[in-house]
Amino acid sequence: MKITPLATPSVKTLVHADKAARRIRARKSDAAFAAALIVSGLLATSWSAVAQTIFLGEAGNVTVLGASTVTNTGPTIVVGNLALSPGSSVTGFPPGVVVNGTIHINDALANQAHADAFTAYNQLFAENNPLTNINLTGINLGGLTLTPGVYHFDTSAQLTGTLKLDTGGNPNAPFHFLIGSTLTTASGSMVMLLNGGSTNVFWQVGSSATIGTGTKFFGNIIALQSITLTTGATLDGKALAINGAVTMDTNVVNGSGVTIPVPPGVTIPGEPIAIARLIAPEELASIFEIKFALDTLEGTNLIQRMDDIRAGSNGFCAAGYAPQVTTQGYSKGFDGKAVLDKNPAPAFVPAPENRWGVFVTG
Repeated sequence: MKITPLATPSVKTLVHADKAARRIRARKSDAAFAAALIVSGLLATSWSAVAQTIFLGEAGNVTVLGASTVTNTGPTIVVGNLALSPGSSVTGFPPGVVVNGTIHINDALANQAHADAFTAYNQLFAENNPLTNINLTGINLGGLTLTPGVYHFDTSAQLTGTLKLDTGGNPNAPFHFLIGSTLTTASGSMVMLLNGGSTNVFWQVGSSATIGTGTKFFGNIIALQSITLTTGATLDGKALAINGAVTMDTNVVNGSGVTIPVPPGVTIPGEPIAIARLIAPEELASIFEIKFALDTLEGTNLIQRMDDIRAGSNGFCAAGYAPQVTTQGYSKGFDGKAVLDKNPAPAFVPAPENRWGVFVTG
């Protein structure tokens, strides 16, 4: 029986189901009471399917594990050991750095980590029981809030947005995601833990995993093929590829469960953005609205200023300044017509306070 919920049932939902059963019991309907308890029990069981304890063995001592190659571009930080087995090519370190660990290529640790990672993959694969798992096939993980349990996808899994995992305060709360084919996250997506962290978050991927640009991902990824961390993505967990490559680009991969130590001269990818603080769309819209409003106001002020200049704006003439102005005198002839005065007298006219003497037309 496959259960494909439209929304994530909570503890509150289960309590309501149990109370409904008790109310039926109060009505003396034993058959209905039994049926209600069965429904309540199935609901509770399906959403709290007991996950196995995953034994990572030597893979637990590795943060990044590749099979064919491990490649890196940019100042990636890997916290913990980086291992490759059975391949022989690890490139991009530097500029990438490995802190609190070393690079292991086909040595005893790498070979055993590869074998143990494959065992863990098979252990997770064996948890795929449609009678107890939650089937999320076709449902985008973005926007969901999930409680501990085993979740599976028949084919691919997609995360666009934020997935919230509510641990309920249990540091070992199991969240096991069993994915038939690919795992892909959109740029800027996030896996967020509520009510404390958990060391028991696993993503078993049937083919390849691609963590999108700027994604903040949580959990241990064990992929049968390859794992790609695109530019600026961060992984709080392990990246273990069984048969393929691990490809990184300016990432932080912290599989140690401790605070990331920053070596001298190394900048954690994305830190300048965090310091600058990204502007929310609502704030950005407000800024543009204010800017346009100010532009309109400035335009209105400029028009008013031009009008003031045409009319004679508040002047900057020194007090008492009186420019000499030659006036053309007029007189009347015997016939009553106005004639020009041949010797006009100069006149001194004080400059008005509101006169620049500069006028703009157009």
